[in-house]
Amino acid sequence: MMLANIIEGLGILAKHFTELADYKSGSDQYQFNVCATDTPLTTDEVARMDDLGWFQPDAEEDEAYDPSQGWSFFT
Repeated sequence: MMLANIIEGLGILAKHFTELADYKSGSDQYQFNVCATDTPLTTDEVARMDDLGWFQPDAEEDEAYDPSQGWSFFT
């Protein structure tokens, strides 16, 4: 994952948290995780996150986007 893609993805997600202090993240070996946002991303933002290499590991396979799930990327 390129640093620019990480920064842009975090910027998209940050706009959807009510309080940035509630912005929870963590990592597990080679995967970085961010909790679900307070407000849903737009269709264009979801597409951009996908283009940047971000994904929702806990979303159901048949769902294009699940606002109740967080986002991840592999390092």
